[in-house]
Amino acid sequence: QAWVRTGRYKGVLRAEEWAKRVIETASTGASDLHIYPRFQTFHPIIAAWAYCGHPERVKQWDDTLEGISIGNLSELKPDGRIMAALIVAWRERQRLYSEENAATDSPLQAQERVDASFD
Repeated sequence: QAWVRTGRYKGVLRAEEWAKRVIETASTGASDLHIYPRFQTFHPIIAAWAYCGHPERVKQWDDTLEGISIGNLSELKPDGRIMAALIVAWRERQRLYSEENAATDSPLQAQERVDASFD
Protein backbone atom coordinates (compact mmCIF):
# COMPACT_ATOMS: atom_id res chain seq x y z
CA GLN A 1 0.00 0.00 0.00
CA ALA A 2 2.86 2.36 0.71
CA TRP A 3 4.08 2.11 -2.88
CA VAL A 4 0.62 2.97 -4.20
CA ARG A 5 0.38 5.95 -1.89
CA THR A 6 3.45 7.52 -3.47
CA GLY A 7 1.03 8.73 -6.14
CA ARG A 8 3.50 7.82 -8.86
CA TYR A 9 3.16 5.45 -11.80
CA LYS A 10 6.32 3.61 -10.78
CA GLY A 11 4.97 3.27 -7.26
CA VAL A 12 1.90 1.40 -8.50
CA LEU A 13 4.08 -0.85 -10.65
CA ARG A 14 6.26 -1.58 -7.62
CA ALA A 15 3.18 -2.39 -5.53
CA GLU A 16 2.07 -4.80 -8.25
CA GLU A 17 5.44 -6.54 -8.09
CA TRP A 18 5.06 -7.07 -4.36
CA ALA A 19 1.47 -8.27 -4.70
CA LYS A 20 2.53 -10.79 -7.35
CA ARG A 21 5.29 -12.02 -5.04
CA VAL A 22 2.75 -12.59 -2.28
CA ILE A 23 0.59 -14.60 -4.71
CA GLU A 24 3.58 -16.64 -5.86
CA THR A 25 4.80 -17.28 -2.33
CA ALA A 26 1.37 -18.37 -1.13
CA SER A 27 0.70 -20.57 -4.17
CA THR A 28 4.03 -22.41 -3.95
CA GLY A 29 4.06 -22.64 -0.17
CA ALA A 30 7.66 -21.41 -0.29
CA SER A 31 7.39 -19.41 2.90
CA ASP A 32 7.51 -20.72 6.44
CA LEU A 33 5.72 -17.54 7.48
CA HIS A 34 2.38 -18.69 6.07
CA ILE A 35 1.83 -15.42 4.25
CA TYR A 36 -1.45 -15.38 2.38
CA PRO A 37 -2.83 -12.60 0.23
CA ARG A 38 -5.92 -10.71 1.31
CA PHE A 39 -8.15 -8.50 -0.79
CA GLN A 40 -6.76 -5.52 1.11
CA THR A 41 -3.40 -6.33 -0.51
CA PHE A 42 -4.84 -5.70 -3.97
CA HIS A 43 -7.51 -3.08 -3.37
CA PRO A 44 -5.17 -0.02 -3.34
CA ILE A 45 -3.55 -1.20 -6.58
CA ILE A 46 -6.91 -1.76 -8.27
CA ALA A 47 -8.19 1.61 -7.01
CA ALA A 48 -5.10 3.40 -8.33
CA TRP A 49 -5.57 1.93 -11.80
CA ALA A 50 -9.28 2.75 -11.68
CA TYR A 51 -8.91 6.37 -10.63
CA CYS A 52 -6.25 6.94 -13.28
CA GLY A 53 -8.43 5.59 -16.07
CA HIS A 54 -6.80 2.22 -16.78
CA PRO A 55 -9.68 -0.28 -17.08
CA GLU A 56 -7.39 -2.81 -18.77
CA ARG A 57 -5.24 -3.07 -15.66
CA VAL A 58 -8.32 -3.37 -13.42
CA LYS A 59 -9.53 -6.22 -15.65
CA GLN A 60 -6.13 -7.91 -15.45
CA TRP A 61 -6.36 -7.92 -11.66
CA ASP A 62 -9.93 -9.18 -11.88
CA ASP A 63 -8.70 -12.11 -13.98
CA THR A 64 -5.74 -12.72 -11.68
CA LEU A 65 -7.86 -12.80 -8.54
CA GLU A 66 -10.43 -15.01 -10.25
CA GLY A 67 -7.67 -17.49 -11.12
CA ILE A 68 -6.20 -17.76 -7.65
CA SER A 69 -6.96 -21.07 -6.06
CA ILE A 70 -4.92 -21.19 -2.89
CA GLY A 71 -6.58 -23.23 -0.23
CA ASN A 72 -9.76 -21.58 0.97
CA LEU A 73 -9.20 -17.99 -0.13
CA SER A 74 -12.74 -17.19 -1.15
CA GLU A 75 -12.29 -13.59 0.02
CA LEU A 76 -10.07 -13.03 -3.03
CA LYS A 77 -12.83 -13.88 -5.46
CA PRO A 78 -13.80 -10.74 -7.37
CA ASP A 79 -16.98 -9.13 -6.15
CA GLY A 80 -18.90 -5.89 -6.55
CA ARG A 81 -15.83 -3.86 -5.61
CA ILE A 82 -14.06 -4.99 -8.77
CA MET A 83 -17.10 -4.15 -10.91
CA ALA A 84 -17.27 -0.73 -9.27
CA ALA A 85 -13.56 -0.21 -9.99
CA LEU A 86 -14.12 -1.10 -13.64
CA ILE A 87 -16.93 1.44 -13.89
CA VAL A 88 -14.78 4.11 -12.25
CA ALA A 89 -11.88 3.29 -14.59
CA TRP A 90 -14.03 3.63 -17.71
CA ARG A 91 -15.56 6.84 -16.38
CA GLU A 92 -12.11 8.29 -15.71
CA ARG A 93 -10.92 7.19 -19.14
CA GLN A 94 -13.88 8.98 -20.71
CA ARG A 95 -13.24 12.08 -18.64
CA LEU A 96 -9.56 12.17 -19.57
CA TYR A 97 -10.32 11.67 -23.25
CA SER A 98 -12.99 14.35 -23.31
CA GLU A 99 -10.94 17.09 -21.66
CA GLU A 100 -10.20 20.32 -23.43
CA ASN A 101 -8.50 19.84 -26.83
CA ALA A 102 -9.27 16.12 -26.84
CA ALA A 103 -10.86 16.42 -30.28
CA THR A 104 -7.51 17.46 -31.75
CA ASP A 105 -5.46 14.82 -29.96
CA SER A 106 -4.28 11.70 -31.67
CA PRO A 107 -5.05 8.47 -29.78
CA LEU A 108 -1.40 8.35 -28.70
CA GLN A 109 -1.55 11.88 -27.28
CA ALA A 110 -4.76 11.01 -25.43
CA GLN A 111 -3.13 7.90 -23.95
CA GLU A 112 -0.13 9.99 -22.88
CA ARG A 113 -2.53 12.30 -21.01
CA VAL A 114 -4.06 9.27 -19.28
CA ASP A 115 -0.58 8.04 -18.31
CA ALA A 116 0.37 11.53 -17.12
CA SER A 117 -2.57 11.45 -14.71
CA PHE A 118 -0.30 9.41 -12.43
CA ASP A 119 2.25 12.22 -12.22
